[in-house]
Amino acid sequence: RLDGVAAIERQTLPIPYGHHVYVVSDLSLSPTTSVASRPVRDLIQLLDDVDDPATVVVAGNLFHPDATADLGKFVDATLDGLGELRDAMARFARRPGHRLIVLAGRDDHELAVHERRHLDAVVPQPVDVAVDLGAGRIVITPPDGLLD
Repeated sequence: RLDGVAAIERQTLPIPYGHHVYVVSDLSLSPTTSVASRPVRDLIQLLDDVDDPATVVVAGNLFHPDATADLGKFVDATLDGLGELRDAMARFARRPGHRLIVLAGRDDHELAVHERRHLDAVVPQPVDVAVDLGAGRIVITPPDGLLD
């Protein structure tokens, strides 16, 4: 505890040596996002083209819900409208040696505490993604438990 605030233990998700790691962020998806938009097309292509063992990390703000939106309904509507992306995410995650990790950001911070039946890749905050480099490691760490 620090100054009356309970300390939250960070979870570390290890990435084995030799695995590729791709980090994207701030896609800010909504039900009005077009599947033809460049960020969506690029992410679909990445997810479909990676053959080697790999982890794709969405480092915050995958979604951009309205302040009054029901997050579960918003995520469902967004993924229904972006079926090609939803399917690419599912295909990627099913392949051996592949892992998709979605971290909550400032815009979609409720993902950290919301029921995650809507998107299996969401991991609870706070989390560090530790990439083993053999002689060291890189850690993707969200500041203050949320990514900007």
